[in-house]
Amino acid sequence: VWTESGTQIATGATPQVDLALGTYTITLTVTDNKGDQATDFVRVVVQFQDNDGDGMADAWEMENFSDLSYAASDDPDEDGAANIAEFVNGTDPNDPLSFPPRFSGVGCAPGGNGIPDLGAGLVLALLVCCARRTARYKTA
Repeated sequence: VWTESGTQIATGATPQVDLALGTYTITLTVTDNKGDQATDFVRVVVQFQDNDGDGMADAWEMENFSDLSYAASDDPDEDGAANIAEFVNGTDPNDPLSFPPRFSGVGCAPGGNGIPDLGAGLVLALLVCCARRTARYKTA
């Protein structure tokens, strides 16, 4: 019996299981004819394929651009949101009316680096637009 977080996901010696993106600890419990059991586990990390290393799934790039030539920082629809922001937010990188949410009241940090001050201890793995520049929002 194959389980993940206590839920049975498969049975048999060579099961096939569909998993969403993420990290899983899958446990295999085997019972012999005498009723004796043994258990083992494996950690599985499911990631999207990204051959060009730009942080965007190749399948998404092929669907939206028909190739892998666009960079994460490109903005082909000129809506102020880079491709990576469109990818993360599920918006259309070719439609200027489809863009990620913009945060109002968030100012860019002094010094012109485009990174806003979001407060100590806050980490957001989002890419959003700030003054029509794309900035990675991350504070320590």
